[in-house]
Amino acid sequence: MLEIIWITLPLYLLILAGYAAFRWQYLVTDGLGALGAFVVRVSLPALIFQAIAIPREGQGPGGFEWSFLIGYLGASLVGMVIGRAIMRRLFDQGPGIAWVFGLGMASSNTGFMGFAITSLVFGPEAAAAFAMIIIVESAVMIPLAMVAANVASSPEADWKALAWRSLSHAARNPLLLAVALAVAARSIGFAPPAPLETAITMMAAVAAPVALFAVGGTVARFPVSGAWRRALTISAAKLLLHPALTAAAFWLLPGVSPGMAAIGIANAAMPMLSLFPLLGQPYGGEQVCATSLILSTAASFATISLLVAWLA
Repeated sequence: MLEIIWITLPLYLLILAGYAAFRWQYLVTDGLGALGAFVVRVSLPALIFQAIAIPREGQGPGGFEWSFLIGYLGASLVGMVIGRAIMRRLFDQGPGIAWVFGLGMASSNTGFMGFAITSLVFGPEAAAAFAMIIIVESAVMIPLAMVAANVASSPEADWKALAWRSLSHAARNPLLLAVALAVAARSIGFAPPAPLETAITMMAAVAAPVALFAVGGTVARFPVSGAWRRALTISAAKLLLHPALTAAAFWLLPGVSPGMAAIGIANAAMPMLSLFPLLGQPYGGEQVCATSLILSTAASFATISLLVAWLA
């Protein structure tokens, strides 16, 4: 256990450094957007291309393990529906914000924390899992939750137009575009020349530390509110329920390798996505979302260390 803590501690120190830098204005808050944009638009796409375009034993066409993809998607959808029901029944939340809270319970901070931690603990396989989880979260979970939230808040809204708008936005997501480009490159057998491959590798290598630093800055942006019961419920569901559902899905589905299953469960145990407070803002839930993000990020040091020690 102590060995695992020594592995994960440097990662949380990077988060703490980012928090301190932005909280005490060593770096201006306006720079956080540029930092996050660099990770999402440059460094992580390079990582995704590197992960998918290079074949790995046991992967199907396009570098995917379809059982893993289906299992992770199924667990996340079930988690979101359960989360929404909890917030409606126990806390009498509005139908729109309940979907956002459900999304927070079932979508991880994959790009900024998931890959950084799983790659350090589990090795190169983490990159392939990361690419598949990005598809689940960016192409399905977030668009579906936003359409459901909008329709639930405004029953007269045109759900087809909302769905088209959400899918159009997802199609322009740099991470999903990187997945498509990498799949195309692999399908035609394209091998980047050595200088280009080196540049891609260098760009991918900085994704994890910069992303973790940005997580700290994101947490520093938001104050802690008094909505403790709701925030604690959302945080507990994210850190405990989501990985439990993912483990059950991988156990029920054949074909998920033990290594990939461990990576998927560990990623499901990450805090919720960094933009969670922004997604809750239109429905009046920004403070609850922000408090949940802060609580889950802080508590995840203990929960992830324990889980990784068990999985490893």
